[in-house]
Amino acid sequence: MGQAFPAGMRLVREGPYDPAPWLWGVNGAAGVVASALAVAVSIAFGIDTTMYLGAACYAGLALVVPGMFVKKR
Repeated sequence: MGQAFPAGMRLVREGPYDPAPWLWGVNGAAGVVASALAVAVSIAFGIDTTMYLGAACYAGLALVVPGMFVKKR
């Protein structure tokens, strides 16, 4: 779970500018929003639904990550 952010930080630092401060901010905000949303979904629909949604998010990430490693011309 904690591997995507450090890997992404390494990738963006290879670019022409360093957006690291913004990425740290977005990561922190997303963590707060996601944890509150997970509690709300669990209360409304149950823990099973929350787990399935979390698994779907990680499966979606697995579809996107390979494209991040393709070098652009």
